[in-house]
Amino acid sequence: MSFLISKPLTLSTTRLALTKSSIFLTNNKKYAHSTNAISNKKDFKPDRKHGSVHWNLERGAAITMMPLIAGTFMFGPSTVSDVLLGVVLPFHVHMGFDSCITDYFNPKRAGPTMHKVMAMTLHTSTTVVMIGCGLFNYYDIGLTELIHRLWVA
Repeated sequence: MSFLISKPLTLSTTRLALTKSSIFLTNNKKYAHSTNAISNKKDFKPDRKHGSVHWNLERGAAITMMPLIAGTFMFGPSTVSDVLLGVVLPFHVHMGFDSCITDYFNPKRAGPTMHKVMAMTLHTSTTVVMIGCGLFNYYDIGLTELIHRLWVA
């Protein structure tokens, strides 16, 4: 059964790698002899590790949040869980929106300007949210106490 689910994913990933989509490209001079039918730049070769690193970071952030949230419900609010949630939660959201921007606002589909605007907006908003979470944790009641008070109310 798992083969039936993973086969379309493998085929779509292979198709992206063969078309040398911008997400798989890296600048490497030693592969200048490779042929590229889509792009005129001969010094690019697909970076096979980029997708797996991105996927591992997404899963790592998701798995990290499970014990953080469960520990908050079991042991109550704490400063450690405030700080960790203030970093891991915005990072998890950032990775999800980054995947959406890569899929729907890629330079081939939406144009390079729109892609850059969306990416800069994402990075700016993630930075603002992380700073806001840090300030809220330091100067106010903290994220876990806020969730606790909202849950009780």
